[in-house]
Amino acid sequence: MQANLQTIHPSLLLHKLGLHVLTYDEFDRDTLKIGKPENGGYIGDKRTVLDELVKSVQDGDFRNTYNDFYTQWQNYLKERALVLEAKTGARFISGLSYGAAMHIGFSLHHTYGVPYIPGSTVKGACKAIAKQEALEMEQAEQDAELALIQRIYGDENTNGKAVFLDVFPQPLSKKISLMLDLDVITPHHTKANADEAGYETAPDIEEPVPVEFAVVPEGMTYCFGFICPNEADREIVTKHWQTACDEGFGAKTSSGYGSFIPQEQKEEKQEEISPKTILKDFKMRVESNKSGLNNMLSGFVDQIYSESTPEEIKKEMAALLVKRLSPKKLKQKVKKGNKTAIRLDQILRS
Repeated sequence: MQANLQTIHPSLLLHKLGLHVLTYDEFDRDTLKIGKPENGGYIGDKRTVLDELVKSVQDGDFRNTYNDFYTQWQNYLKERALVLEAKTGARFISGLSYGAAMHIGFSLHHTYGVPYIPGSTVKGACKAIAKQEALEMEQAEQDAELALIQRIYGDENTNGKAVFLDVFPQPLSKKISLMLDLDVITPHHTKANADEAGYETAPDIEEPVPVEFAVVPEGMTYCFGFICPNEADREIVTKHWQTACDEGFGAKTSSGYGSFIPQEQKEEKQEEISPKTILKDFKMRVESNKSGLNNMLSGFVDQIYSESTPEEIKKEMAALLVKRLSPKKLKQKVKKGNKTAIRLDQILRS
């Protein structure tokens, strides 16, 4: 296989090719060849994969795709969730999955290739903080607090009232900025740590073994989203989240990685957007996504139905959408009982 590493999906590059590096100690020329002109179309070490990983996250196609997703994600959060932001206060290691493949693992989003934090990780950290605080209370207060924790965070039998969404990094405004960087640790006693015979007392006779790994740089902004049933629960989750940020997320927090600095939540002034501007933006998005319109139809129809969309342009937006989709396809979808198509048809008929 000949390929430009920088154009390979970051997650695939790390998880699949990284595994190949470890398995063979170098790329097997007969089973896997990856393009690198200065080396005859062949690369052969883990460092090369990591170097190219850092570059691949910066690739224009991935950046543009992720920017589009992040914009839609923010619109979703504004209407439904408590949104909190925090910057990495130290270098951050996004989990330890695939650790076997690259010695020190790293989790990248399987679709967008960015270093993210699963919602379950945030929930676990906040719940651990909550329990720790509860156990430090007097017995009378402790029982009530543990019941509150069970209601918000759930237990092995229930999910709890609060929903913790996956956490995504803010897109970078400049291509020269790094979303990923490389770090290194140098274990001095790998044989002793592996209980190898003759090295039980960890004598200083081993060769240090530098291990490079991917990290998120300090200063990267992440967007956290929580769906809570009421204001009181929001305040409780926010308090636990602030403490969890200080404790750190991800891997190697005991070694100084993973701390986050909560950012002040500024009240956003809702700018008045004219119906004409909304319609123009909608038309541009429909035209630019015409090849994948069938897959994105539901999102476009949701925007038309949104309360923030002025009533006077909803029918015109629907007409633009149908024109690009084609009236014939709409009728076919309605006949088949497609709910999205039926909603779209209802707007046209209103």
